[in-house]
Amino acid sequence: MSEMNPAIEPMYRNQRSQRLHLAISVSLNGTREDGNPIRETTKTELINARGCLVGISAPVTKGQKLLLVNMMTKAETSCTVVSLQKERTGEIKAGLSFEQLIPKFWGIYFPPDDWNRSDRKLPETQPRPA
Repeated sequence: MSEMNPAIEPMYRNQRSQRLHLAISVSLNGTREDGNPIRETTKTELINARGCLVGISAPVTKGQKLLLVNMMTKAETSCTVVSLQKERTGEIKAGLSFEQLIPKFWGIYFPPDDWNRSDRKLPETQPRPA
């Protein structure tokens, strides 16, 4: 798994669900402050059960509402821009948070929030006969 950009990591430090570095094609739709439409297709960089991190070129603001569409499943959900970070390359990364929890939006199962991997049951090994 690749290392997270130190400038982006604070946005996700307090997330309660597991994050995956996964590129999923998504469409972002909304309205700019000037009334013009936002229609952009991009890819996720990080996903979790509550949202994602995407590169975006459309001018958006923190707190702005968007419609997020998973291009593979065609699932749609309303989301809010919760963070914006300008990269050294000039690209903008937007942290998006779902308005409602949609467990199957990504088509991936995420463990529950209180899951602790150290609590997993490991297979018991049987002693080998002598």
